[in-house]
Amino acid sequence: MLQEHYMDEIQEDKKNKQVLLINPTIIFNNDKTVWKYIIGITPPIGILHIAAVLRENNCLVKVLDMNAEHVAVSDLQQYLRGEHFDYVGIAASTTTINSVYKIAEICKTLYPSCKIILGGIHPSTSPNEVFEKGGSLFDYIARGESELTFKELIEGKEQESILGLSYKKEGKIIHNISRHLLQNLDELPDPAYDILSLERYRPTIGSYKKLPAIHMVVSRGCPGQCTFCHSGSANHFGKAVRYRSPGRIFNQIKHLHENQGINEIIFYDDNIITSKPFVTEFCNLLINSNLNISWTCFGRADFIRDLDILKLMKKAGCHQICVGIESGDETILKNIKKYIKREDAKRAVTLLREAKIDSRFAFMLGLPGETVETMQRTLDFALELDPEYVLFNINTPYPGTEMYDWATANGYLKTDIDYTRWDAGEVILTLPTVSAEDIKKYYKKCMRAFYLRPKYIAKRVVGLRSIEEIKDSIKVFLYMIKSD
Repeated sequence: MLQEHYMDEIQEDKKNKQVLLINPTIIFNNDKTVWKYIIGITPPIGILHIAAVLRENNCLVKVLDMNAEHVAVSDLQQYLRGEHFDYVGIAASTTTINSVYKIAEICKTLYPSCKIILGGIHPSTSPNEVFEKGGSLFDYIARGESELTFKELIEGKEQESILGLSYKKEGKIIHNISRHLLQNLDELPDPAYDILSLERYRPTIGSYKKLPAIHMVVSRGCPGQCTFCHSGSANHFGKAVRYRSPGRIFNQIKHLHENQGINEIIFYDDNIITSKPFVTEFCNLLINSNLNISWTCFGRADFIRDLDILKLMKKAGCHQICVGIESGDETILKNIKKYIKREDAKRAVTLLREAKIDSRFAFMLGLPGETVETMQRTLDFALELDPEYVLFNINTPYPGTEMYDWATANGYLKTDIDYTRWDAGEVILTLPTVSAEDIKKYYKKCMRAFYLRPKYIAKRVVGLRSIEEIKDSIKVFLYMIKSD
């Protein structure tokens, strides 16, 4: 039965709007993608922000994370039977959108009078497609940063005046003016982690040191212009990085540590290290508190250039930074507007090593202009850099990105691949410079070439610190050696 979480355990009041927020199950249909074997379960942070805002406005909010609760779409109707909701909000990505249609149909059957609101990156970038395929299943789409859009809609504000809202009226799809990006993130309440059973969540293999660990997002926006990414686009989070204040972040971490036993934070922000003053203040708060929290984050290679900051991060508990390198070929990097150079990556791994912070580098294969030679150059560069961890993904041009528009305009996008296979392990583009077979070949070759080196295996075995790490290493090793 769906667990109930009421604010301060108040008695149910018929005057309060009852809201169900659903995070759909992620299903990997492609056995070849490494993500099927290494991915953890990440809390739905966007949903938790919406839940916190709605609870401040006296809504009775329940969250169903189908991933953490292990609820299949086929079991959903029985799972939700006997409940009542005035509104159902569903988060949707490109890989989950097909399941979302089925989830919405089930909710409409169970709660005919409820309003269904769709949010997330896929409906935000492709609202017409979603309305056309979903028919009458969805009443509204909340585009972009949607906390205040949800709040105003459920408060009963006229739909025509709600910024960022899309809906149908007299058979016509209406898109209201986009909502301005929220400049002060401290105006939002802390995400409602208390609404979840945090013991059900676990980070991706290779991304953590201590458990229990939980993900956090404390900034929005990215200064990058990468054509494969939504984050820096003007209609999503924007190019200017907006942070929550270090004090607010620290207090939330302290609360999670003292009240829910969390020992590690995985910062899931695109590029948390863009601001030296922010990083300095945040690290000093952790250091002075003696909380003994470890953490990891993401960052661009061209922002990893200050050894003193890295040493301060290490002292504050940072043990790993994940960096998107993407390619070892600088022409390919220019093609995707990843304006870094090979020297940036070399400097980053050198500085991280000196600061005693592990590096986890991510690469992509099958990028515009890719050839067998450029993929080999990427593999050679990964081996030369020799970070503690690498990830190789197959380029996926998600709707709403510049790369998707480029691929569509040039007829490079395969149209016979279901969205559920857009999982960074499937070839989505038909490129004139390299075959899909060669991309798949290098996807497997790169992972094996990096991780099955005797020198690397010996280093990893010596460095294993816990039973959990041993189990994780065995799981990845078995994936590497399994036959095609």
